[in-house]
Amino acid sequence: MPNGRYLLLIAETMPCARLSWPETRLAIVKNFGSLSTFNRSASQPTLSSAVRSGTYRAKAHAHVMKTAGGRYLWRSTSMPRPEPWDSEQPVSAMDVICDVHDVIFDWFLKDNPQHLCLHAAAVRMGSGLVCFPSVHRAGKSTLCVALAALRQIVYSDDVVPIDPLKNCGVAMGIMLRLRRPLPARLDACLREFITERKGPADRDWLYVKLRGSEVAPFGEETPIKALIFLNRKRQSRAQLNPIGKSDMLKELILQNFADQIPPVSIMDRLLTITNNAQCGQLQFDRASDAANLLVDEFGKPATSSKSA
Repeated sequence: MPNGRYLLLIAETMPCARLSWPETRLAIVKNFGSLSTFNRSASQPTLSSAVRSGTYRAKAHAHVMKTAGGRYLWRSTSMPRPEPWDSEQPVSAMDVICDVHDVIFDWFLKDNPQHLCLHAAAVRMGSGLVCFPSVHRAGKSTLCVALAALRQIVYSDDVVPIDPLKNCGVAMGIMLRLRRPLPARLDACLREFITERKGPADRDWLYVKLRGSEVAPFGEETPIKALIFLNRKRQSRAQLNPIGKSDMLKELILQNFADQIPPVSIMDRLLTITNNAQCGQLQFDRASDAANLLVDEFGKPATSSKSA
């Protein structure tokens, strides 16, 4: 685990399903071992109850306050507010959750400046990590949910840190976030899987609360064994084709946004990752078909050594 610590969002202070704010506050705490607050099971005591009872002793490093007039204010002496707030204030609790979600990765890089960080999804399949470096709207999150439904272990659906010692992918332990509306051609079984794990949602986004070993805990590391482009093509059957290492390296360079490392070091590390991985392009229409093909190619259903 990088530095053995990081952030915790105390989100149980509001009933996320209704997106109301009975306590008017979201606390953000550093120096804690998990980002997986949203993935806690109903049987576990909530952090909000611990906060109310006084048994939760960690000091919050930031607070988001909702005023009587409906504005959201950021209060912290050590953590900068999400950058979008400089130009546009959030207007709902879901806006706050999404903005904090997005800025977590910047905070992570500030605390872990030697890590690379890719715009990518990653899922542990068998003994290694299959990584999908892609831009927005490539289908990464939906594919991750489909793979979780097949008992594969999700590391991230959007950003994958790479540790500086072994170039392993690092799990972020954050709930998956799907764009709404969901794809019309989504498999009925997969749609039910998502419904059973529905988290905070609004018109534009839906969080999926993966359970137990469906999601890796924050800080878990696994070597990257495959790098796969995603190419969604309507009415196309799922097929996996090899691509050149040079094409994949170019994509990794574009998708890495950790620029605090010397360029030569970035290139050397990305080249090593590419050379050690199987590289391919996945063409697909339906996420379930793509997920089944990936499981056939890269490994049996796996179980995590830890629970979220």
